[in-house]
Amino acid sequence: MVDKIHTDVLKQSDKSCLEGCAEIEDKFLRVCKKYARVWGVELLVPDIMKPDFIRWRTLVKRYNKGDFRHTDSELRSLKEIAQWTVDTNAALCKQPTTKIQWRS
Repeated sequence: MVDKIHTDVLKQSDKSCLEGCAEIEDKFLRVCKKYARVWGVELLVPDIMKPDFIRWRTLVKRYNKGDFRHTDSELRSLKEIAQWTVDTNAALCKQPTTKIQWRS
């Protein structure tokens, strides 16, 4: 029996990935502050999003240390957190949400 090969390996991040990660982190922190200002409580990530949040934070920490690599699962999590952040911000502003269009 052949074991499943682990394919979620680190790959070099391109400039758009690095910039996107920094932009999403900034937007996430602004939404957290806005949520606290509007509702008077800290914004909590839903339980269903926690695995994505952990992978995203791992990616951010790696980037902050100067290691500019990512795995496919971290990139998917980055996109999920970005969409969740946009949706949360739209709800706070009582605006309709928009779907982020990602380049391939």
